[in-house]
Amino acid sequence: MGHYDDFFEQLAERLQSQGFWVTRKVGTGNDRYDLFASRPDIGPFRNRCFYIIAASLEGVDKEMFREYAKRAFKFGLANRYPYLPRGLGRSMVFFPVIVSNDITDELKKWLDKSMPEVHFVDAFEFPVLISPKEHKLYYYGCPDPLILESFYNRFVEFANTELGFQ
Repeated sequence: MGHYDDFFEQLAERLQSQGFWVTRKVGTGNDRYDLFASRPDIGPFRNRCFYIIAASLEGVDKEMFREYAKRAFKFGLANRYPYLPRGLGRSMVFFPVIVSNDITDELKKWLDKSMPEVHFVDAFEFPVLISPKEHKLYYYGCPDPLILESFYNRFVEFANTELGFQ
């Protein structure tokens, strides 16, 4: 985890300046995360909460990416305090984030042709890979068929704005 501490410190500061509640180095059981951040939507659609669950990993492949996204999604659902419980009109968008300088071209191509897992009507998952070395974000290239393309584009814009390199 220590290899990317400076990156996570800078990300935490930037997210806090954007109104996120941020916790560093959290987890339960075998799951450890370098950063957990949450914020209700401050845009025109104020019925969502955004969650960023990030960890640094090396040797990432598609199975590891999907497994990490599932575990981070479950962690986010279990730790969604202080916002409203599920079913009370507020949808949740989870951004499971892996930070790694070891992202293969094969994984990039697979991501571009794949779509995120389908979970619930009120909880969406938008996994992101961040390469600090390349100063680039990678995410699924195909929107989930249950999510309108305009929503998908907002998730992409959110990821690029909040997690991207300015």
